[in-house]
Amino acid sequence: MGSQVAPTHGSLAICSAPQEAINRINAMYDQKIVIVNYGMGNLKSVANALSFLGYHPIVSDSKDAIERSDALILPG
Repeated sequence: MGSQVAPTHGSLAICSAPQEAINRINAMYDQKIVIVNYGMGNLKSVANALSFLGYHPIVSDSKDAIERSDALILPG
């Protein structure tokens, strides 16, 4: 078998990220993020921004959802 050469773009070699880094990034997007609905703040705007970044936020005022979350956002 011959040696493999990394693909290039112009003069830059394109390297793939190590699998561990890919797994960490995927885990980051799998976090359960709850936007706490306490009657104040622009919930939809915050949710839209997180969705744009690839997250799947939940808007809730439920104590259970808040306790099970990986991260909380208190908008406003």
